[in-house]
Order: sequence, then C-alpha cells, then structure tokens
Amino acid sequence: MSKMQSQSVFHFFISGLTLVVGAVNNLFIFSADLDFKGLFDFLLTAATVIALLGGTGIGAMPLKFFPIFETKDGKNNGLLSLCVVGGLSMSLAIILILHILLYFNDHIGSKFLMTLASYKWVVSFLIMLVVQNQIIVKYLHNYQKVSLTTFVTSFIFKLLTGLVFLLAIQKIISIEIALKSIPLILLFEWLIMMNYLYRLNRNGFTWIDRQFITPRFK
Repeated sequence: MSKMQSQSVFHFFISGLTLVVGAVNNLFIFSADLDFKGLFDFLLTAATVIALLGGTGIGAMPLKFFPIFETKDGKNNGLLSLCVVGGLSMSLAIILILHILLYFNDHIGSKFLMTLASYKWVVSFLIMLVVQNQIIVKYLHNYQKVSLTTFVTSFIFKLLTGLVFLLAIQKIISIEIALKSIPLILLFEWLIMMNYLYRLNRNGFTWIDRQFITPRFK
C-alpha cells in the first residue's frame, strides 16, 4: 500500500470515528445544557471569526512562501520561525484592537462586545491559538500530513470538548472553568502538531520527500 493510499484509509477511519464522537456529544452530552453549549460555541466562533478576519492570509504563509525559503536539500530555512513569530505579532495586534473596542464599548453600545467583555481573556487566548494552529496545519500540509491534522483538529478536539462538557454537567468542574479550558484544548492540539513537526525535522524529513506521495499531472 502506497503512502497516499495508507493516508486515505487513515483519514477515512478518523473521519468516521470523529463522526461517532460528534454524534455522542450532540445527542447525550451537549443537549443536557444548551445554554452552556450556546455560550461555548459563541466564544469559540467569535474568536475564530475575529482571528481569521483580522489575520486574513496569515495562515497561508507556509504555503505561499515555502518555495522562496526552500533550499536545494529540501529544508525550510527558518520559514516555520517566521510564520510563528508573524502569527504571534498579528494575534497581539488583533487582541490589542479588541481590548480597545471593549474599553470604549460604553460609547459603542454593542451587545456582541458586551458578551465578549465577560470572557475577554478567554477570547484573547483563543484568537492567538486559532492563528497559530492554522499556521501549523498549513505547514504540515506541505508535508502532506493531512490525516494527522484532521485527527488533531477534529477527533481530539471533539473528544476533549465532550469530556469537558461532561465534567461540567456532572458538577465536577464549574462552567467557568470549563469555558476557560477551551484555550487549553487548542494549546494541546498545537503542542501535538509541533511535536510531530519536530520529529519530522529530527528524522531528516524534507519537503522533497513529499514528491513520493504527491500526484503529478502533465
């Protein structure tokens, strides 16, 4: 079985498993407290939209600039560091603008900002991690590691959010702690992908290697 075929089988398996976990979450866990689920979705969606609108194109840096930074031996020549630092800088700028808007919201009168104000630090960390995760996902796509990113961003995310919801519903942790754990879940995803990327680089895997699993059309 070729690398592309094995990745396709793994991707299919992970997609099916993610579908099962998502169904269990929605039918038996999230439905127990729809207000909590609504607030959870609102914070995550708001942070994602703000991050993507404010940092338009930042996640595509690894795809756009890898031909420029790629050396003859297939190394990235510092592209990852540039992407991480660039994403962090962009995130901090977005967060600063958001906090300025929240500060002057008494004059603006936005209900959207009023809701965000109660969880401004949760949203701030979410914005930062959404941008960083997007960068790492695109960077791993250069290595044709689509199955891994699907496993981390879909399966692990749904599994951990379901666990956090279950703990909150069972009163083991408070709702506030559950909401504050959202950035920790994204941070855990980032650490997994960064560790995998570090192992690829340590084992000498280069962008040239992806030619073995990339279809070529004439």
